[in-house]
Formats: sequence, structure tokens, C-alpha cells
Amino acid sequence: PSCQTGLSMAPLPTMRSTHLRGGTGLSKYVREHKPVSSGAFDGTTTYGADFLPNDASRPPSARPAQYLPESKPFDGTTTYGADYLPGEYERRESAKPKNTVMPNRPFDGTTSYNAEYSPKRGDRAEQVVREHKPVSGGAFDGTTTYGVDYLPGAYERRESAKPRSVVTSSKPFDGTTSYNAEYSPKRGDRAEQVTRQHKPVSGGAFDGTTTYGADFLPNETSRQPSARPAQYLPESRPFDGTSTYNADFLANDPAKRVSAKPKDRALPFRPFDGTTSYNAEYSPKRGDRAEQVARDHKPVSRGLFDGNTTYGSDYQPSAYQKRESAKPKDKAFPSQPFDGTTSY
Repeated sequence: PSCQTGLSMAPLPTMRSTHLRGGTGLSKYVREHKPVSSGAFDGTTTYGADFLPNDASRPPSARPAQYLPESKPFDGTTTYGADYLPGEYERRESAKPKNTVMPNRPFDGTTSYNAEYSPKRGDRAEQVVREHKPVSGGAFDGTTTYGVDYLPGAYERRESAKPRSVVTSSKPFDGTTSYNAEYSPKRGDRAEQVTRQHKPVSGGAFDGTTTYGADFLPNETSRQPSARPAQYLPESRPFDGTSTYNADFLANDPAKRVSAKPKDRALPFRPFDGTTSYNAEYSPKRGDRAEQVARDHKPVSRGLFDGNTTYGSDYQPSAYQKRESAKPKDKAFPSQPFDGTTSY
């Protein structure tokens, strides 16, 4: 193939992976170089060319024979129904004490709390009255209650728990600390610098040699044997289309279940004529239309507005008597002007 510019294109290489295992136990893949043909694609892929079909037999089932399902039609018997053993149990008695059973007579207001309550009487604690000390009205002489009430005690001074070797001297500080005094310096040689060997890069065209390829040391090892049992290894003959699912499949021909729909509701096998159960059972009802409520028409005057509104014209005042105040008459407010005197 060529591009629109007329330049020819080199064939694209393909890679085939070969599995190797080195002496260190690590897997490596060494790809085999295969140039791709420049002709038309014939449908052959690397997967199809390298595929090796295996014909393996299905291992036998580990399920006990008594638990395997039968091939006859289902008769409605289940393991739950077959193994179920109904038992007769007596009703357990109530754990509530019999003396707390509620009587059937009307409730008289007596509760168990009131019946069992035993009141106790305790004397009230006496009030603590502090002694009154009048404050002198003269100038403050420096005497405080703390100083008056303080009772000094004769206590010996406790010895310091600090070792005497680290007791601080009373002379002025000269810059010497315990860290500097006890520090013992150590001298170690400096590690030599690791200088990598310089390899000049060639200035010519790239010849395909890389540092990885030059330094790579392939290991030739044999493939480890498979840990799979021999009876479970697939055969090397061509695949004939038989699978474990098809070989072990047991087709069942169960009878068609009877419909639970009532027979009078069964649908006929004639073409649908548009009649439905809703239309067949629908009984229409006819109701008279409610009469329209028409308001009394009052033409609006085209003259000037005289202040008369529909609210004012339709309003019908009622004669109500003023309710008497519930406030005592001696608390009633006088009708004279307020003179600033309040009950507060």
C-alpha cells in the first residue's frame, strides 16, 4: 500500500509471545519477529493461527446421587413438605406475677405506686450563719482576712530529688552545658563518591542496538510441569462441538399448567370485536345539570362617584349590646384625663 503522496510504506512487523521462565522463578516473554505481508488481508489473525483447541471431558459431579434431581415431571412435592413434622406445643404461661393481675372492677384511682409508697420524714438541716465582722470605717491599714486567719505551720524543707552531681553551681554561667560537657565527638571517614562510567553516544545512524538489548542475558529453562491432575487435562484432538453443558443436559417435558383464571373469564378464540369487560359491565348514569347561579344585575352609574359601594349598600348592621367588662369596677380606668399616676 502507498499514501496519497506516492511514498511506499514498509511492512508492519508483528510480534509473537513465547513464555519462558528463568532460574529466578520470574516469567519472561520473548517475542518472535514476524513481518506482516503487504498484500490484502485474507482473514487469518495471529490468534487464529496460534490457537490450539483442546477437547476436555467434564469431571464427574461431586453431588451425592440421592440429591440429584429426577427427570420426571414435577408433582408438587418439595423437600420442605416431605421433611416437615408438625409438633404440638402447649402455650407458655405468662411470666407476670399473679398478684399483679388487673381486676375487672372499675378503676378507683389507686395505683401500685401509691399503695406501696412509704413516706419518710427528715429534719431540715440547720442554716449556716457566718459570723458578722463589721468593716472598719477608717483608712485601710493593710490587714486582710487572709492574713488574720492564716496559721503558719512548722514544716521542714524537703530534700531535692536531683542528683548532687548535676546540682547547679552558684557561680555565674560560663556557657558550659551538660550536653557539651558529656558530648564525645566521633570521627568517621567520608564515603567515596560513586562515579558512573561514561559511555559516549555514537553520532551515526541508529542501528537498533539499545542498552537493554546489549546488557540482556537470556536464561534457557524448561517449563514447569502442570499441577493439574492428568484426568482433568484437556485432550489435543480437534473440538467437535460437544460441551459439558450439552452432554449433561436433561431436557424435561413438563405439562402445561392449568390457568388459575376462572373459566367464565377465559378469552374466546374468535377475533377481537372491540368489546371489553369494562364496556360490557359499564352502566352509565345520567345526572341533571346544576342550575346556574345568576347574580342580581346592578347597572353601574356612568356619573360621578358618590361614595356608595356595593359593600356599603349590601351591609346590614346588627344591633349588638356592648359586653360589660370583666374587670372589677374598682380597677376600672377613670374617665378623667391621665395625670401621670400609674399603679406601678
